[in-house]
Amino acid sequence: MFQNSKWVVEDGKLIHDWERAKAATAFKKRLYDEGIVDKDYLTDKAGQKAQQDWVNGKLGMWGGQTGGPGWLQVYESLKKNNPSAEVIVIPLPKGPYGQFSPVINNPVQLTAMVNAQAKNPEAIMKYVDFISSDQAGKTLGYGIEGTHYTAGKNGCPAFVDKDKAKEVTYASDFRMLFSPVLEGKCGRYEETLNLTTRPRRNTTTC
Repeated sequence: MFQNSKWVVEDGKLIHDWERAKAATAFKKRLYDEGIVDKDYLTDKAGQKAQQDWVNGKLGMWGGQTGGPGWLQVYESLKKNNPSAEVIVIPLPKGPYGQFSPVINNPVQLTAMVNAQAKNPEAIMKYVDFISSDQAGKTLGYGIEGTHYTAGKNGCPAFVDKDKAKEVTYASDFRMLFSPVLEGKCGRYEETLNLTTRPRRNTTTC
């Protein structure tokens, strides 16, 4: 909203900006002083209170992510508490320095490095081959078939229940070298959705 990214380009030079930081800080202070935001937000370390306040109708806005873990459960809780509730997308806010896009993640990124002095680089590459294989990627993503997941109606892995999912999802970072492309259609987010309960609108915030 304020392009408060510390470093900006002005007149062809990369400079450390302070004006945007001042504007952003003043805006946040106003939100706090006027009670527009929960004054106890600093104690809400994981954002659970804000989420619950939104689900229970105490907040009109909440920053959520449709692709994030548990989003559909949050939406279902909202609809259970207030069946007439409707989630809408809002335009990205505009500030005195313009209007900006959200963070965009590049599709290719550095996930690991190998020390040039490694005593056994061949063993390292064998590990890389293993951790990026279809078998390892599927096991780390879904667990053991019959124990953690079964094949869903679309033929893709579906967790047996939430408790079993918790035994697996903590290991998601181990899949950083695994490409979802290897899963075919099952690697696409939309294949994980329950079409009978998903929101009518694809939303990112609100």
